[in-house]
Amino acid sequence: MSIADLKRASRVVEALAKHGLGWVVLELGLKWHLPLGKRLLLRVKEPENLPVRLRKVFEELGGAYLKLGQLLSLRSDLVPQEYCDEFKKLLDHVPPIRFAIIEHRVRTELAQSLGHMFSYVEPKPLGSASVAQVHYAKLKDGREVVIKVQRPSVQETFEADIHIMRYLAHKLEKNLALGFFPSAIVDEFERYTKDELNFLIEAKNLEEMSAAFKDSSLVVIPRVDWKHTTKRVLVMSYVPGVKLSELGKKKLPLSRKSINKRLVDAMTTQVFEQGIFHADLHPGNIVVLPNGKIGLLDFGIVGRLSRDLRQKGLRLYIALVEKNIDVVVEQLFHIGIATEQTDRTGLREEVGRIVRAWHGTTLQQARPTMMMQQLAFASACYNLRLPVDLVLLGKALVTLEGTCAQLDPAFNFAYYSQPLIAKLLVKEQTPTALAKRWLEQSREIAQTLAQIPEETLDAVRTIKEGRIRLEVQDTDIKHLGMDVATSSNRLAYAVMISAFIIAAAMLVDVGPVWNGYPVFTLIGLIGAVLFTFPLFVSILREGSIPYDQHKNVNKR
Repeated sequence: MSIADLKRASRVVEALAKHGLGWVVLELGLKWHLPLGKRLLLRVKEPENLPVRLRKVFEELGGAYLKLGQLLSLRSDLVPQEYCDEFKKLLDHVPPIRFAIIEHRVRTELAQSLGHMFSYVEPKPLGSASVAQVHYAKLKDGREVVIKVQRPSVQETFEADIHIMRYLAHKLEKNLALGFFPSAIVDEFERYTKDELNFLIEAKNLEEMSAAFKDSSLVVIPRVDWKHTTKRVLVMSYVPGVKLSELGKKKLPLSRKSINKRLVDAMTTQVFEQGIFHADLHPGNIVVLPNGKIGLLDFGIVGRLSRDLRQKGLRLYIALVEKNIDVVVEQLFHIGIATEQTDRTGLREEVGRIVRAWHGTTLQQARPTMMMQQLAFASACYNLRLPVDLVLLGKALVTLEGTCAQLDPAFNFAYYSQPLIAKLLVKEQTPTALAKRWLEQSREIAQTLAQIPEETLDAVRTIKEGRIRLEVQDTDIKHLGMDVATSSNRLAYAVMISAFIIAAAMLVDVGPVWNGYPVFTLIGLIGAVLFTFPLFVSILREGSIPYDQHKNVNKR
């Protein structure tokens, strides 16, 4: 470790000791980072309220540690739920930096002065966080925008802090039995911060969400001004209105119940129709516009779900609402990746315990979103790897449910969302949806078939061209030759089938169209069926006496 790293590590150790976590310092062998006087005051006994004390450590260290706490509040699959709940209290609000620094930062990034690009920039920031600072501005054409500017040296500081975090994580895993995985947390945090420190990624998230909701009568997403956006500066349209975090200060243009309904409708559309969703809809990221629309802000944390994962997520959510343990377990194993270390029996028992904990409660009392978070952590503990985006979905739903409860405690998230999700399940079974899903699966099958090893195809060509000849009288060898010929013919049929399917998949967006389906795609699928029929006939006839070539050889 460098001298700078040692100084940062000492700062972390001092914060741990200050907030009553001296036993951690002693267990990890880190007391040499402290002055002699402070070493003598360290307590060996494990204190109470560990989540609270750790949250205070993050608050004092600030910067990357504050962001780490915020990430952990989203990841119930990485740390126990009581830690997630405590880390929600972390506020990413730090003193603003001087406007002159912001001005210099923008000029350096965009190679133009603020006066050349904007007719007005408000020196007082709209918000200040550990990564960036946001200012209201007007473009030369009069459009209202906000400028999000990354703080100087924040990337270098975060990289150094992550290095220290990894060092401490290895120490924790080596010396303490925690029940969670510090190194995995640091790895996830590193991936998360790399995305957040690159504003081009957030800009792309914004653009994708804007396209998904461009015709929405409920939701407004800021639009990116790409002309003035870089990796460290993001300019987007200004969304006026009242933040839900300002409930006590300003009057809302809609009833709280109506806002909750619109939020749930928007989330349902994001997750189960568009496949992309805002993963952190707390009150500070939600604005109610004067016209009653809902504006969503801060797209640093966005999840994406494939069509297959959306369907499985729907079934999992419905199974939780219905408290069907068998279906919950089945869906978890369909969704997750099991390894040799996966404890199937233990996970099944834990799932039963989680679901039964809610048994006997009414739909008005049940919280399937919380159960999803508990299942995520249980899966991690029993070594069933769930997709990160599905874990984010569980957290997104819990966060949204908490926001709705804060607005209107009488609003029941599960009760209102169940018919919406039921309609989506019905929609997924329509002929159009089934045909689309079949085409997607056909494309995947075609890609798999197209990856047959080249060596195998060369061997088939060699056999069919007759370059290998066996002049042997032994009957068993002749049988083997016939089997090889039969197999090569079947493989040739399979290759032709895959070729037709690939062509059909590639031409799915090419006209002309008949009854809503592309003609060339239909022709390709028909061709695949025509070659599939003789292949199945050949397989079904195998072993039947009238068609057994081995019998004919034996008669000769």
